[in-house]
Amino acid sequence: MRINFILDGIGTSGGVRMVFNFANFLFHRGHQVTVYSRRNKLPENLNELKHWLLIRKLDLFTPFPHCFPIHFVNDLKDSSKITDADRVIATACSTAFIVNGYPQSKGEKFYFVQDFENWANSSKMALQSWLLPLKTIVTCQHLLSLFKTKTGKKPFTLVYYGLEDQFFNHQKKRFFPHKKQAVVTMIYNSTERKGGLDGIAALKTVKKEFPETIFNLFGIDQTIKKYRHWANIHYFPTQNRILDLYRQTDIFVSPSRKEGFGLPGLEALANKCALASTGVGAVCEYSQPGKSSLISPPKNPRALAENIIKLLKNSEKIKYFALSGFKQAQRFKMATAGPKFEKVLSA
Repeated sequence: MRINFILDGIGTSGGVRMVFNFANFLFHRGHQVTVYSRRNKLPENLNELKHWLLIRKLDLFTPFPHCFPIHFVNDLKDSSKITDADRVIATACSTAFIVNGYPQSKGEKFYFVQDFENWANSSKMALQSWLLPLKTIVTCQHLLSLFKTKTGKKPFTLVYYGLEDQFFNHQKKRFFPHKKQAVVTMIYNSTERKGGLDGIAALKTVKKEFPETIFNLFGIDQTIKKYRHWANIHYFPTQNRILDLYRQTDIFVSPSRKEGFGLPGLEALANKCALASTGVGAVCEYSQPGKSSLISPPKNPRALAENIIKLLKNSEKIKYFALSGFKQAQRFKMATAGPKFEKVLSA
C-alpha cells in the first residue's frame, strides 16, 4: 500500500516517536510510506530562536530513526503537495481536519488518536475532530472509554503503542541496595498537564529523607536548569542518552496530571525500573498497581513522594517491581502492535 502520515510538526514527543515506529514497521513490511510535516517557521523571539537553533544543531527535526522519506511543506492543506495514496493518516487534532478535506485520491482516511487534545486546542475543536468521518484508531482503553463518553460512539479500533525490541533491557541489572546509591529519574515538563512542578515537590520531599539518593531530571523544558544544584540535569538528551538514563535508574517517577497514554512510564518498565506514577492515561493498563507500580492521585505531590519513599525504605521491592514491570511491558512490543496496525489499514 501507499501510506501517507500527516504530522503538524516533528519534535521529540512520544506521539511523534510512535508515528515513526509504526511508519518504520510498515516500510519494512514493503509498503510505500511517506511522512509529511508542516515546515516550522523561524521564530521571531530571541529565546525561541536559540531554542530552535539548538534543535537544529541536535538534528531534532528528525529525532528518531527512520527509513522512510519525510517531506516538509508550508501548507498541509494544499493537497497538491501530498502524493496520491491508498491510505492517509492524521496524527493529531489539527491534521484530522486537514485530512478530512483531502480528495479521495489521497487515500482512505484514518485518524491516529493519541490524546484528547484540548491542551493544544479548544475542547470544542478537540471533540469536533473526533466526530469527523475518519476511521479512528485509539491507543489505549483509557482513550477508548473517553472517546465513547465524548462522542456516544465507539472508535474504529484500538491498537496499543509498541516499543522496538532494542528499547528493552535484556541485560542483567543491579538494583539498590546492591549498589551504593539509589537512582531516581523523572522526565520534566513545567506545563500544568505534565505535573512537572508536582514531581519536583515530591522529589524534594524524598531528598530530605534520603539525601544520598541520586536524582536525574531530563527533558527539553528550559526551566529544568534551575534544579541543577540538587539534581543531575540532562537537557535535550539524545534517545541513546535517555536509554542510558533508564538503565541506570531504580525508580522512575511520572507526575502527570493528564495523559493520552503516558509513554515514558512504559519505556521505564521496558528498562527494568520500578514505577511511581500518577494514575493517568494508560499507566494502569501497562503496569500492575502494587506489583510493578505504585499509583497516586494526580495533583498530590505528597502521595507521590510517599510512594517513592516506600520503595526506598523497602528497597528489595525495587527489584521485584522492576522485573515484574519488565514482564508486563513485553505485551507492548512493535512486533505485536505493528501487525495489528497493518491489519487495520488493510481491512
